[in-house]
Amino acid sequence: MTGGHIDDAATVARLVALHANTYDYLVEQPNDWVDLPGFLSAAQTSGIQVFAYLLPPTECPHSTGGSTCDTYAPDAADYPQWGADLNALHGVHPNLVAWTIDDMDSGANTALFTPSYVATIRASAPDLQFFLQFYQPSMTAAKIATYAGHADGVIMPYRDGAQADTVTTDTLQSEVAADTALLNPYGMRLIVMVYGDTLGSDAATSTAELPPDTGYVRTVTAQAWADVKAGTIAGVIVWKQALATPGVPAYRSAALSSWGNGVLDFTIGPKVGTTAGDFAQAAAKVTLDPGSTSCTLALSRRDDRDTTAPSGYHQKRAYVNGTLVWNSDVASEGTDWYSSSPLDLTPYLSGGSATLALQLFENAGVSNYRTHVDFDNLRLTGCSVPDPGFETGAGWTLTHSADGVVHGTVYHYSPTFTTDTFSALADVFAS
Repeated sequence: MTGGHIDDAATVARLVALHANTYDYLVEQPNDWVDLPGFLSAAQTSGIQVFAYLLPPTECPHSTGGSTCDTYAPDAADYPQWGADLNALHGVHPNLVAWTIDDMDSGANTALFTPSYVATIRASAPDLQFFLQFYQPSMTAAKIATYAGHADGVIMPYRDGAQADTVTTDTLQSEVAADTALLNPYGMRLIVMVYGDTLGSDAATSTAELPPDTGYVRTVTAQAWADVKAGTIAGVIVWKQALATPGVPAYRSAALSSWGNGVLDFTIGPKVGTTAGDFAQAAAKVTLDPGSTSCTLALSRRDDRDTTAPSGYHQKRAYVNGTLVWNSDVASEGTDWYSSSPLDLTPYLSGGSATLALQLFENAGVSNYRTHVDFDNLRLTGCSVPDPGFETGAGWTLTHSADGVVHGTVYHYSPTFTTDTFSALADVFAS
């Protein structure tokens, strides 16, 4: 931005460096609409297509409170008129190819964006594609059937379904399969939206317990990009990927580790229901050092619950070859980093090695009892595990119980997150 206006040349140059071929242009402030024609011209010279991204009544600018959108220029909450104006812009700038409206199935927006109203919106811009934006798990066969014929497809923000996190990556393909099965019979296409920064405008009130790290953004985007190349989905959007602000951390992120930048992190979010036996774990092979006949482990860990918290629910655990060797309730100590006394793992080794598993385990189910557990800087004597400081996560395998309500990840804080992520995405899109 320069003086509140988009820097066309700089933005397009960064998009080219990212190997992006399409840009989601957010129309939020009055200058955004004023600047759109110039940006379209600059983007067209580099072969970049543009989606216009509008705000719904729950997010649009207003002066009187509520959801009047009275200062949302130029058309306030008159979305058919927005469509007509965008369609006219397309006549001059054919690289404006599509439009969408954020959070169409969230809160009060649901009552406005009915199938009949969406049909009117779609008809207002006959030369543009129109994409719904729906979240999982709100997409159902019955719901899609009512919108069929009124939209060209759906933008699905990926946040692990109802779990709403930016940690889990292994549910993306199941969501893509489920969504395309709903959309394909009607000739509708799916676009996956990846969170390129903290989920929600305020990380402190977000249901996501961790901001995304570069590894998360890279992994999810690479999966979605492979789906694009295979023809399974129509595109991938990386939401809030910084183009003009290099070298800063993710929004409201923080270093969690006791040493270095990496940490093994387990979370249960607010208002998340669990059942006894739910877990997430990280496992790696522990091996005797050459010439050693014994193996001990000191566990460095912390959590965000102190001794005033309810006990008997969330437990930190360590297993060796399936045998429980250490157990500590999140309410058993304070919120600082603590180290266990050395644990003798020798009796549990077989042939000089064993599987070490670190867990967050649900001893009893909860309905709304969030917690955050970290392990770092494992100290072993006479034996070793790969990456004991979790700086890369290499050698560790993450698994969780079937419902996926307990999250585990090797999280890497980066003070240069935006630069790191930009480079990672450029590599993905260049492939």
